[in-house]
Amino acid sequence: MKIKKIALFMLLIAGNAAASGQVTNLTLNKVTLFLQGAELQSQAMVAVEKGQNKVLLTGLANEISNSNDIKVAFADIPDAKISLQSIDMESLPEDSQNNSKLKTLQDKLKQLEAEYQATEIQFAAVSEIITLLQNNRIDSLVKSSPNLLMDMKNTLEFVKTNLTASLTEQAALQTKLQDLNQQVEACRAQVDHESAMAKPSTHAVVLGIDSDKAVTLPISISYVIQNAAWRPTYEIHVADINSPLQLIYKAGIYQDSGLDWDNLDLTLSTANPSVGITPPTLLPWRIDLHAKNSNPRLMDKRAPAVEPTAEDDESTTTHLAQPTADYLANNFVENVDNPTGIDLQFTLKLPHTIKNDSDNDMLILQKKALKADYRYVAIPKLDQAVFLQAQLSDWNKLNLLRGDATIFYANNYVGVTTIDPSKITDKLDIALGRDKGIVIARNRDLNETSAPSLLGSKISQKYSYSIDVKNNKTLPITVVVYDELPVIQNQVVVMDDTKYDGASYDKESGLLEWALPLQAEEAKNVHFSFKLTYPKDKASLITGL
Repeated sequence: MKIKKIALFMLLIAGNAAASGQVTNLTLNKVTLFLQGAELQSQAMVAVEKGQNKVLLTGLANEISNSNDIKVAFADIPDAKISLQSIDMESLPEDSQNNSKLKTLQDKLKQLEAEYQATEIQFAAVSEIITLLQNNRIDSLVKSSPNLLMDMKNTLEFVKTNLTASLTEQAALQTKLQDLNQQVEACRAQVDHESAMAKPSTHAVVLGIDSDKAVTLPISISYVIQNAAWRPTYEIHVADINSPLQLIYKAGIYQDSGLDWDNLDLTLSTANPSVGITPPTLLPWRIDLHAKNSNPRLMDKRAPAVEPTAEDDESTTTHLAQPTADYLANNFVENVDNPTGIDLQFTLKLPHTIKNDSDNDMLILQKKALKADYRYVAIPKLDQAVFLQAQLSDWNKLNLLRGDATIFYANNYVGVTTIDPSKITDKLDIALGRDKGIVIARNRDLNETSAPSLLGSKISQKYSYSIDVKNNKTLPITVVVYDELPVIQNQVVVMDDTKYDGASYDKESGLLEWALPLQAEEAKNVHFSFKLTYPKDKASLITGL
C-alpha cells in the first residue's frame, strides 16, 4: 500500500510539471560584483518543439520575483526562426528532499520529547517512594508489636533494601533525563536550522517561445540583485625605510543570494548601481521679506527632482578571514578599464567559488612593490611623538579605493589606517606608526615669554616656544616638524616681532614647517616667537588667546 501511494504521488508531480511546461535548472556561470549589488548571468540548454513552447527555468536568486528584472537572450541557431513571446514568473513547490529531511527531524523531536516526559514521570514516582521511606518513623511502625526487637529488625531490613533500590533507580533516571535533554536540544536546533533553510516556494522564470522547428536552444538570462557586495581593503608591508613598500590589494566578498557561486567567472566592479544616476534639479534661490503663510520655494512651479542616493555604511567593521591561497594574485587578476570611463573592473582569470551566506571571503586582487619616500613627521603641539610615513608618487595610477589598510613594519603588526584616494594631493601619505627611536619635546620658553603688559590703552604680550628633537637611531634621518603662528582675523589684534628659525611659513594658514636632517645620536633645537598687541577694552572679546 505504501509503495502504491508513493507511485501515485510521483505521477501527480510528473503530471503537474507537464502541465506547467518544461522545467530546466539554470547554471550560474558569471557574476559581476559591484560595491553594492551584483549582476548574475546564467545559462541553460532547452529542447523546444516546433510551434509554441512554455519553458520554466529554475535556479534563480532568492530576491528575484519580478520578470521585469530579467533579461533573456537566445544563441543564434542557423536556419531557425525563434522568438520570445513572453516572460513571466511562477512559484513551484519546495524541494521534496528538503521537506522529507525536515519531517524526519520533526518526527524524531516528537519521539524524544515523549520519551523525556515518560522518564520525568518515572523519576517523580521514584522520588515519592524515597520520600515515603525516609519519612516513616520506625517507632510508629512497631510500637504495638509484642515482639519489638524482631519487628524492628525486619522493618530496618525492608527500608534499607527498598531505599537502596529506589535511590539507585533515581540516579539512573536523572542521568537519562540529562542525556535526553541534550538530545532534545540538539534535535530542536537541527529542526530550526532546516526550517530556516526551507523555502515555501521556488521562483521560476516562465518563457513563451515560438520556433519554426524543433531545436536545442541555448538560453542566457541576467539580472541584478542587492544581497551581495565587495569592499576594498589593503595590507601594507615595509621591511625598513630603505626597502620598497609592499601593497596587497584585497577584496572582502559578501553574498547572500541563495545560490552557491561555484567555479564561475567573477568580475569585481567599482560601480554601484544602487546609487542614483540622475543629477538633481536646482531650484531658484529666492530672497524676499517674510510674509505670513508664505513659502517662496512652494511658490515655484518646478517640482524638485532630486533622486535619493545610497551612502556607504562605514559604521560596521567586518573582520574578514585571511586568504588561504595566493593563486589569485597578480598573475590571475587583470585590470580592465571600462570603456565608458565610469568605473573600474577587476576580472579574475581563474574560476572562483563563493558559497551562499558568505561574509568573510577574501580575495587577493594585486600585489605590488612600490617605490616610496619615507619621512618622519612630528606635530609636538598636539602629540609629542614622531611618526613614520610612506609617501607614494603617481598613486592615482594604482586604482585605489577608500578602504582600511593593515600596516606591518619590520614584520610586526603596527595598526590599521585608512587609505583615502579622494583627497587631491600630489603624494599619498600612508601612516606606518610611531617611532620611539626619535624623541621630541615642545616647551614654552619662559626666559622670553612675557606677562601681559599695559601700554596706554593697549595690552602687549610676547609668546616664545622651543622644540627639541633627538635622533637616538644609528642611521641618519630627516624629521619634518610642524607648528603654527596665530592667524589674525581682526585688525584690532596686531602680531609682530615674529621669529621662526628658518622654518617655511604659510601666512594664510599660519603653518610652520621645519625639515631637520639629523645624524645618528644628533640633537637639534628650533625656536619660534611672536608678540600680540590688542586694545585693553577688547580683551574680553578676543578668542584664541
